[in-house]
Amino acid sequence: MNGLGNHSRDFLERYIEQMQSKAFAEQQQAYLQGMLDAFQILFGKDLYAGLSGY
Repeated sequence: MNGLGNHSRDFLERYIEQMQSKAFAEQQQAYLQGMLDAFQILFGKDLYAGLSGY
């Protein structure tokens, strides 16, 4: 980024930060979806009831 002007550098830095934030949010969404899928599988097979003691 040495050859860029201040305006371009600031713009590029903000863009990179936004893309990193978006990527993190997408990773969190995928993780939570996986957890929900796992719970649905456990509940669907009545395995969760055995694990929780109910």
